[in-house]
Amino acid sequence: MLETLKKKSFKKVIVWVVVLYIAAAACMIISGGGIFKLLQKKDIYELDINELEGKYVTADIYFIYDYYAYTTETSKSNPRPRTTSKEYIIPIGENEFMGLYLPSSSLSKAEKLMKSSQSFLDSQTQMDESEIFTVTGTILPMEKESLQFYQEAVGFDEMSEEEKALFLPYYLRENYLGNTSAPLTYLLTIGAVVCFICATVMLVRGVTGAYQKDIVNFCAATGNKEQALERMSTYFESSTPVSGLRIADEWMMFPQGAYTRIWGLDKFVWAYKKTTEHRRNGIKTGTTYSLVICNTAKRRMELPMTEKEVSEAIQYIAENAKGVVLGFNSKLDKMYRNDLERFQRILIDPQVAAEVFEPQQQ
Repeated sequence: MLETLKKKSFKKVIVWVVVLYIAAAACMIISGGGIFKLLQKKDIYELDINELEGKYVTADIYFIYDYYAYTTETSKSNPRPRTTSKEYIIPIGENEFMGLYLPSSSLSKAEKLMKSSQSFLDSQTQMDESEIFTVTGTILPMEKESLQFYQEAVGFDEMSEEEKALFLPYYLRENYLGNTSAPLTYLLTIGAVVCFICATVMLVRGVTGAYQKDIVNFCAATGNKEQALERMSTYFESSTPVSGLRIADEWMMFPQGAYTRIWGLDKFVWAYKKTTEHRRNGIKTGTTYSLVICNTAKRRMELPMTEKEVSEAIQYIAENAKGVVLGFNSKLDKMYRNDLERFQRILIDPQVAAEVFEPQQQ
């Protein structure tokens, strides 16, 4: 019995395990494994020109030649264009150049340094070292549009092959950790870790039979676990479930997702059908059904089923669990929540039954 149930649980969780592992891998791929680059941060000027791509670096920006692209945005509340990022040309290596991609928060200091750099080129005035600023980020290949603007700005098409080789197709993106911004990289990494842990826990639980722990505990509580398990297994093998339910003399077994739950019939007090209508923009899109079962611990479980399965389950409970109240109304719900002891007398005390059920028409 346990092995059979364990296999069923494993089949139910394995799809989610695979999906979660794929999601974890996707998060890491999207971020470019950026979180691991924290341990590999380098000074950009210590790197060889041929090993720049993908490196997480810190760089003292001491000279800016010009900008070649910028991004603006507008909104209904502020129709005036606002610059959100700008891309500049900076020196790198001995004679090479590359891009510097800065967000709006760094543009003020970049503009000051660019003006100072251009003044130096025009009149050879002394550079102001106080305008040097530091950037931390990842060196990435330029996106197609940025590369086009970059090459147009430097007259790339008119250069010789030797000159073209000096203008590297990379830019340093500030506050990027891998392929995404640092906050997004952290978020993706957390998502990957959560997905990986959840998948691993589900896989281990499926392999070890942890989803059948309720059965083991129930049998152990009888004082003779092995004998109780053997009797339960015999009944399990010889019975056919009705809408997923199996009811014996003393217990009811039912699936809840990957779990196999078991309740003692002395704890099972109420069952009813729940119908849920789904609407979108006021238009009905469908209806779902579930069997709701309740116990003396005031625990309600919803078991999704078809409408036919719910009807069959309620009929099965009526025939095999005589002490269970069937059906739903607000008075039943109120008594279950507020006076469980009185609720349990509904089927044996006509006066209590009269409080929650409408009198039958003669």
